[in-house]
Amino acid sequence: MAIYGTNYNDNGTWQNGKYYASIYGTNGSDVIYALDGNDNVYALNGNDDIYGGDGNDYIVGGDGYDYILGGNGHDDIYGGDHSDTIYGGNGNDYIVGGNGSDSLYGEAGHDIIYGGDGYDYINGGTGNDWLSGGDGNDTLIGGSGDDTIWGGAGADKFYFYSKFEGVDTIKDFKYSEGDKIYIDKSSFGATSTNQFFYNSNNGGLYFDAKASDGTSSVYQIAILENKPVGFSTNLDIVLVA
Repeated sequence: MAIYGTNYNDNGTWQNGKYYASIYGTNGSDVIYALDGNDNVYALNGNDDIYGGDGNDYIVGGDGYDYILGGNGHDDIYGGDHSDTIYGGNGNDYIVGGNGSDSLYGEAGHDIIYGGDGYDYINGGTGNDWLSGGDGNDTLIGGSGDDTIWGGAGADKFYFYSKFEGVDTIKDFKYSEGDKIYIDKSSFGATSTNQFFYNSNNGGLYFDAKASDGTSSVYQIAILENKPVGFSTNLDIVLVA
């Protein structure tokens, strides 16, 4: 069984897991609460708010500026055209932003996230995530875990907020396209890019945490898998507050 909205701006709550197989929105601006169960939600066109709730949901935002919360469960979420904001929630989620400058958050779980075209912001959250920015000048944050990251075409920013988050693999770092690695200097305790060093043989990127007593501890934070020749820690790493 399926439930359909009208061609106006609908606001409805449907407990799909108990009663319905699918929920269809409209070409207006819809608010959809799927709640518990494994739901199929097709919002269609319009600027929609979609709340997946618990369960393994399949959600398609369609055209429009959509706001989507997957909730608990292993969700498949597709934003569609325009600039969408998507939160996967708990679970191993599959998220596709589509066209537009999207804000995509995997949150907890081992997530797969595609930004698509546009200037996307992608944050994997906790877990060993797989992130792909696609075309455009993207911002990519692996978060906690050993993440695999593709920037794609464009001047991409790869952010690291802690030396304890894991070792991320960056598949396609290209300084010729304007790619940069951004380091939160306060959480790292970094005072200079001279504390970072790059091994061109294995692509490893390391941080040397020098203590006040002169001792040091070395942390690997990333692998630049394509081993970019000429990578410079002074030119290609940026310290930010």
